[in-house]
Amino acid sequence: AVVRRSQELMLDMLVSTARVKVADQDFVLVTMSDITERVQAVAALLASEERYRLLFEEMTAAFALHEMIFDENGKPCNYKFLKVNPAFERLTGLPAGDVVGRRVSEVIPGIDDSWIARYGKVVLTGKPVQFDDYSSQLGKYFEVRAFRAGPGQFASVFQDITERKRAAAALSESEANFRLLVETAPEAIFIQTRGFFTYLNSTALKLFQAGSAEELIGRPLTDRIHPDYHDVARERSRILNEEKQPVPAMEQIYLRMDGSPVPVEVSAVPFKYQGDNGALVFARDITIRKKAEVALRESEERHRRIVEASSDAFLLRSGGMVIYANPAALKLLRADHPEDLIGKQYL
Repeated sequence: AVVRRSQELMLDMLVSTARVKVADQDFVLVTMSDITERVQAVAALLASEERYRLLFEEMTAAFALHEMIFDENGKPCNYKFLKVNPAFERLTGLPAGDVVGRRVSEVIPGIDDSWIARYGKVVLTGKPVQFDDYSSQLGKYFEVRAFRAGPGQFASVFQDITERKRAAAALSESEANFRLLVETAPEAIFIQTRGFFTYLNSTALKLFQAGSAEELIGRPLTDRIHPDYHDVARERSRILNEEKQPVPAMEQIYLRMDGSPVPVEVSAVPFKYQGDNGALVFARDITIRKKAEVALRESEERHRRIVEASSDAFLLRSGGMVIYANPAALKLLRADHPEDLIGKQYL
């Protein structure tokens, strides 16, 4: 019964009655007990159970309650399914009606003994366990957490991580192919993050004349860049790291491990390495090209001096216009200055 003590307070009461006779008169004995706290506790328990039921049914992770089965020597040899949630059915493809009350050897014939051994250890020691493993029978990878749920019982909570595993395998294969490509590249390639060397291929080590990658990894890039190019190198690093934009090829001077300069042509693209923003840098040793350019300039200068000193008249024309005249040509054509002939048509 519910008794209203006041306008604000209502109590749950347990009421019992009994007929009694006192002095030859009939009376009704009424006994009342305040059970408000008991009722509230039951209501809270029911609400709690409802919340846990909803959690059990709506959770995205699979849940299963099991009873461990031991052989005559006390060694875990099998286990029985006691309860599974809808996510278990969805992730495994096994209906609850085909699972509950049955042994795992019946539900998943040929299951690897390692699963039973791991769960058996949880039941025997009370220590929870977490692991990733592949079920060949279900054809899936699972991330599993298991804990002892009571005497002889354990619960497992797991998620299907097959796609994650496949993605990781594909990434690993991709990284292996990328590393093979970079390692065998004839061009110097290195990775910088936050302005520090984090990876160098073998050609880059030769460029810097380093005995091993350890001599450079973790060192600032500016250690190996000529001071004349520090400012431009910092700006290019900012564009790569902050703006995530590639930088075009440009000529710079790098420094080998012994401090000697080496001319290079450098380009780079933004690159994420081990979680850090950085850049994949391509550097080409242009020492031979630079020597060829110097030799060409020297050859041109020698030929210019020969032509300038020649007593024969030399005119260079382009499109019918004079673009060069040596002193002998000026004298022959009675011109005081090269400008008197350049840009005009002759012959």
